[in-house]
Amino acid sequence: MFNNKKKAAGIIIFVIGFVMILTSALNYIFKWEMATTPYTAIGIINIAIGTGIIKKANQGE
Repeated sequence: MFNNKKKAAGIIIFVIGFVMILTSALNYIFKWEMATTPYTAIGIINIAIGTGIIKKANQGE
């Protein structure tokens, strides 16, 4: 059960990172007035952390 909670947390962090990267890409495509560099960097970090958590949770099964 603990691995399922860790896996869910990793998926949530991954999705948040993906949405941040997607927002940055849409900002670039549609020329919105937003600061995208921090979103991109934090999004990549979230994706890396979320992926690591998911892999560790899968190894414990």
